[in-house]
Amino acid sequence: MKKCLNKIVLPCLAVLAASTLAFAQDAVVNGSVTGEVRIVNGKVSNGKDVKIVEYTGPCGRKTPASTIHLWKSRVMDVTLWLTRADGSIDGDAGKLITQLSGVDIKGERCEFNPPFVVARPGSVIRITNEDPITQWIIIDEQGARKRQVMLENGGPPLEIEVKEDREIYLLSAFYPWMEAWIKPMPALITTTQTTWDGRFYMNDIPAGDYLLHAWHLSLGESVMPITVTADEETDVDVKFNKPDKRVPIMEASMLEELFRNDSPEKNDNPFKTKD
Repeated sequence: MKKCLNKIVLPCLAVLAASTLAFAQDAVVNGSVTGEVRIVNGKVSNGKDVKIVEYTGPCGRKTPASTIHLWKSRVMDVTLWLTRADGSIDGDAGKLITQLSGVDIKGERCEFNPPFVVARPGSVIRITNEDPITQWIIIDEQGARKRQVMLENGGPPLEIEVKEDREIYLLSAFYPWMEAWIKPMPALITTTQTTWDGRFYMNDIPAGDYLLHAWHLSLGESVMPITVTADEETDVDVKFNKPDKRVPIMEASMLEELFRNDSPEKNDNPFKTKD
């Protein structure tokens, strides 16, 4: 009986061990990228020498879209994305960025958020209106005729398919500062936005050499090479040059007076408007 069991069990265990070893060899351990965004090459103005024009309307008080918001000298409202350093298109990258199959651009407080989106051709961008008013949206797609859509509050989203070599520009017919750009990026690996404190996080990135792109409406685009190591966190400092033109700068410290009588939770976003 014992010999019989040995003939059956031992070969099975050998097969199981070989399968486990093969799985371990095939398993891919990815890394992550984290960091912060800052302005360098010159002292950043505190904004007091540039008049910040505000608008008060159905969406509340608004400052110009070109305003640079800082939190402890870190830049907010930055879009970041990764491409391969050699420019190749990773066929498996779609597994990393499933959210890109349906990206949302929200119309809220009479602004598009995020104002800049990169997406692979074939992705569907959904534009929703969360403002208390109807928004009149102009869609300017490169190589196509402009079209206009009335987007109701709480109504069905406007869906736009991203096509290769066709950048898309969105503009409100009511508010000139309410605009957004959609850029096709066939070699896209993943994308993210800075959080309210000027930091960013990219997880589950295969090891390798990449180009890290960063974009801000008033600061332009910054590109830097990075290397992602398996099972490690790559810490990156993204740097923008100080803008040549004078643009409004709003530091979180400028709003301390506004929140002096409040008790916001720890790490609460000081830029959000009170209800």
